[in-house]
Amino acid sequence: VNMCRRTLKDVCERLKVDGRTSERALQIFYQVLKSENSPKRKNKELVIACLYCASVEVGVSRTIVELEEASDCSKKKISLMIQKVMVALDVKVENSGPGQYVSRFMYKLSIKNMQVEKAVREMLTKIKERGILSNVNNPAIAASTIHYVCHLNKIPVSIERLSNVSGSSGISLRKLYKYF
Repeated sequence: VNMCRRTLKDVCERLKVDGRTSERALQIFYQVLKSENSPKRKNKELVIACLYCASVEVGVSRTIVELEEASDCSKKKISLMIQKVMVALDVKVENSGPGQYVSRFMYKLSIKNMQVEKAVREMLTKIKERGILSNVNNPAIAASTIHYVCHLNKIPVSIERLSNVSGSSGISLRKLYKYF
């Protein structure tokens, strides 16, 4: 259990996860250990899976790829353990789409305006309801929506910075921008 706590602390530091999320991950970890359907091995993948579930629950989702890069666990093992955690706790964690990237991208861009974040989330909800851009990757949709809302609010954010933060190409972001 101490090794798992250390692993959680290390990964949280690498990902710059806030204390609320890491505490929730620890709570989920202990719930899994107490459950009847607890995975047999208590390893790093279990801790990472708990961190994933906690981040989704708190609203600052991390992708499995980010968790893989921050730990020395494979995507496949993390994904399998996430499924085991969901079975153990009898919960379902849904991918929230592009909205899961908004807080992180805005944090990385140093945009601390809550009205802008709220407007971005509302716009993403409308995009999802209308089925617009359903075949485009979620980080690109989130980034281009942030760019559009920032432009409307006269907050300078360059396509290049958004491209670096989101991992999407500048060309993709410019193409998406025309839909707004």
